[in-house]
Amino acid sequence: MIDQIDLLLRQFFLARIAQLTDESQIGFEPPNDQWRSQVGNLTVDGDPANAINVYLVDMREKRDLRSNEVERRVVNGLVQEQRTPPRIDLHYVVSAWTPQVQDAAVEPALVEHQLLGQVASVLINGNPLVARQVYAPTPPPGSFPTEVADLPLPMTVLPISGFDDIGDFWSTMEWHWKPVVYFMLSTPFLMDARVAGHRVTTRTLRAFASEAPAADEPFDTMIQIIGQVVDDANPLPDGSGAPLGGALVMIGTVVGVVYETTIADAQGRFTFARLRPGAYRWRASVVGRGQVTRDVQVPAEEYDIRFV
Repeated sequence: MIDQIDLLLRQFFLARIAQLTDESQIGFEPPNDQWRSQVGNLTVDGDPANAINVYLVDMREKRDLRSNEVERRVVNGLVQEQRTPPRIDLHYVVSAWTPQVQDAAVEPALVEHQLLGQVASVLINGNPLVARQVYAPTPPPGSFPTEVADLPLPMTVLPISGFDDIGDFWSTMEWHWKPVVYFMLSTPFLMDARVAGHRVTTRTLRAFASEAPAADEPFDTMIQIIGQVVDDANPLPDGSGAPLGGALVMIGTVVGVVYETTIADAQGRFTFARLRPGAYRWRASVVGRGQVTRDVQVPAEEYDIRFV
């Protein structure tokens, strides 16, 4: 995930800062001797080119946003559970670099300060980042998590406290003091889903005449079914059908007599209770999508109604 944020930032700076036209002008390696040598020999279209170094110096969880909530969804008949992603602050320091040497016409510091000011300006004006907007008009790369592509990724740019360790940082890099743009970008870290078990679709109630029925005593059977209205024409990222919340669902006989009507919840789930074993027909109606009819023998393994 972190590498995808790096690439997102590179795309963002390339799109917003006119003098940055080539990926080689935006680096993520430590700004040490190797980096300085690289910048000293950097050219674009045969001309010396300025560069920025976007260095990740720290990562911290936003504890105030931690949640223990669990999202459940059904994939191929199995219930999957996934914890709410923690939010992580990625701490970056951005420094500007030029291969130009000081002479009567050029002061390298002024060239770098101009570029650094542009970095600060575009970060402030581009906050928050939305990956799909940054990569537009092309979509984000296939490696970018689809769950994050449309989420606003807020940034804290130039915080009041600044970058407290800047002196130690440059000492580690064996370089004299250099100004930086310090910012933090907050991103969710997706949690792995785990299988919680099979989806419950049928509950059966057997009613006996006595409190201690014999093994062969007759009983009355009532069944509760749980189904879901889904849109297979517009699947979710995992390939399962998207839930159609608010669908009108009717259950009745195969010859058209309606027994009961209900409204599917926000996840497209619906339930009917006190059904006797037998053949049923139910119909789901969705505004703008029409209706779908399905005949089912109750009990069955599943009762989903699918729009295709």
